[in-house]
Amino acid sequence: MFDPVEKLKEFIRHPSISADSQARAGMKGAQEFVSGLLTSLGFTSEVVKTDLHPIIFAQRGGDASWPHVLIYGHYDVQAGGSVESLDDDALRADDSRQSHFRAAGRPTTKARS
Repeated sequence: MFDPVEKLKEFIRHPSISADSQARAGMKGAQEFVSGLLTSLGFTSEVVKTDLHPIIFAQRGGDASWPHVLIYGHYDVQAGGSVESLDDDALRADDSRQSHFRAAGRPTTKARS
Protein backbone atom coordinates (compact mmCIF):
# COMPACT_ATOMS: atom_id res chain seq x y z
CA MET A 1 0.00 0.00 0.00
CA PHE A 2 1.06 3.64 -0.31
CA ASP A 3 1.22 6.57 2.08
CA PRO A 4 -1.98 8.57 1.45
CA VAL A 5 -0.34 11.84 2.50
CA GLU A 6 2.43 11.32 -0.06
CA LYS A 7 -0.20 10.59 -2.74
CA LEU A 8 -2.05 13.78 -1.80
CA LYS A 9 1.20 15.73 -2.08
CA GLU A 10 1.83 14.19 -5.51
CA PHE A 11 -1.70 15.14 -6.61
CA ILE A 12 -1.37 18.70 -5.31
CA ARG A 13 1.67 19.30 -7.51
CA HIS A 14 -0.48 19.20 -10.66
CA PRO A 15 -1.41 22.79 -11.62
CA SER A 16 -4.99 21.81 -12.42
CA ILE A 17 -6.60 25.24 -12.66
CA SER A 18 -9.50 24.58 -15.01
CA ALA A 19 -10.28 28.26 -15.54
CA ASP A 20 -6.80 28.89 -16.95
CA SER A 21 -6.43 27.85 -20.60
CA GLN A 22 -2.66 27.74 -20.12
CA ALA A 23 -3.03 25.01 -17.47
CA ARG A 24 -4.21 22.30 -19.88
CA ALA A 25 -1.12 20.18 -19.19
CA GLY A 26 -1.83 20.42 -15.45
CA MET A 27 -5.43 19.37 -15.98
CA LYS A 28 -4.28 16.43 -18.11
CA GLY A 29 -1.73 15.45 -15.45
CA ALA A 30 -4.36 15.60 -12.69
CA GLN A 31 -6.78 13.52 -14.77
CA GLU A 32 -4.11 10.91 -15.46
CA PHE A 33 -3.10 10.86 -11.79
CA VAL A 34 -6.65 10.32 -10.53
CA SER A 35 -7.63 7.73 -13.14
CA GLY A 36 -4.30 5.92 -12.63
CA LEU A 37 -4.69 5.89 -8.86
CA LEU A 38 -8.22 4.51 -9.10
CA THR A 39 -7.05 1.82 -11.52
CA SER A 40 -4.20 0.88 -9.18
CA LEU A 41 -6.77 0.44 -6.39
CA GLY A 42 -8.74 -2.09 -8.42
CA PHE A 43 -11.31 0.17 -10.05
CA THR A 44 -12.14 0.12 -13.72
CA SER A 45 -11.54 3.66 -14.87
CA GLU A 46 -12.95 5.35 -17.95
CA VAL A 47 -12.06 8.84 -19.14
CA VAL A 48 -15.11 10.40 -20.78
CA LYS A 49 -14.28 13.22 -23.18
CA THR A 50 -16.18 16.51 -22.91
CA ASP A 51 -15.86 19.89 -24.62
CA LEU A 52 -13.43 21.05 -21.91
CA HIS A 53 -12.06 18.70 -19.30
CA PRO A 54 -12.86 14.99 -19.25
CA ILE A 55 -14.93 13.21 -16.65
CA ILE A 56 -13.40 10.28 -14.82
CA PHE A 57 -15.87 7.45 -14.31
CA ALA A 58 -14.64 4.60 -12.14
CA GLN A 59 -16.31 1.65 -10.52
CA ARG A 60 -15.25 -1.33 -8.53
CA GLY A 61 -17.15 -4.55 -8.78
CA GLY A 62 -17.86 -6.93 -5.98
CA ASP A 63 -20.64 -8.75 -4.24
CA ALA A 64 -23.97 -7.22 -5.26
CA SER A 65 -25.10 -7.31 -1.61
CA TRP A 66 -22.33 -4.90 -0.58
CA PRO A 67 -23.33 -1.28 -0.03
CA HIS A 68 -23.03 1.04 -3.00
CA VAL A 69 -21.21 4.34 -2.61
CA LEU A 70 -21.18 7.25 -5.03
CA ILE A 71 -18.40 9.81 -4.80
CA TYR A 72 -18.82 12.94 -6.87
CA GLY A 73 -16.00 15.44 -6.87
CA HIS A 74 -13.67 17.41 -9.05
CA TYR A 75 -9.97 17.17 -9.76
CA ASP A 76 -9.40 20.81 -10.65
CA VAL A 77 -8.86 23.96 -8.64
CA GLN A 78 -10.67 27.24 -8.91
CA ALA A 79 -8.71 30.36 -8.05
CA GLY A 80 -10.59 32.67 -5.70
CA GLY A 81 -10.62 35.49 -8.22
CA SER A 82 -7.95 35.62 -10.86
CA VAL A 83 -5.41 32.84 -11.38
CA GLU A 84 -2.76 35.31 -10.22
CA SER A 85 -4.42 35.42 -6.78
CA LEU A 86 -3.05 31.97 -5.93
CA ASP A 87 -0.11 31.97 -3.52
CA ASP A 88 3.34 31.48 -5.03
CA ASP A 89 3.69 28.20 -3.13
CA ALA A 90 0.20 26.96 -3.91
CA LEU A 91 1.40 23.78 -5.61
CA ARG A 92 3.34 22.26 -2.77
CA ALA A 93 2.95 20.31 0.43
CA ASP A 94 5.83 20.33 2.85
CA ASP A 95 7.26 17.76 5.23
CA SER A 96 5.24 19.13 8.14
CA ARG A 97 2.31 17.33 6.45
CA GLN A 98 0.55 20.66 6.00
CA SER A 99 -1.07 21.24 2.64
CA HIS A 100 -0.77 24.64 1.04
CA PHE A 101 -3.40 24.29 -1.64
CA ARG A 102 -6.95 25.42 -1.10
CA ALA A 103 -8.30 22.23 -2.71
CA ALA A 104 -6.56 20.23 0.00
CA GLY A 105 -8.52 22.03 2.68
CA ARG A 106 -6.39 25.02 3.66
CA PRO A 107 -7.23 28.47 2.32
CA THR A 108 -4.49 30.64 0.90
CA THR A 109 -3.23 33.53 2.97
CA LYS A 110 -2.45 36.03 0.22
CA ALA A 111 -4.44 39.23 0.60
CA ARG A 112 -6.87 40.02 -2.16
CA SER A 113 -8.04 43.47 -3.16
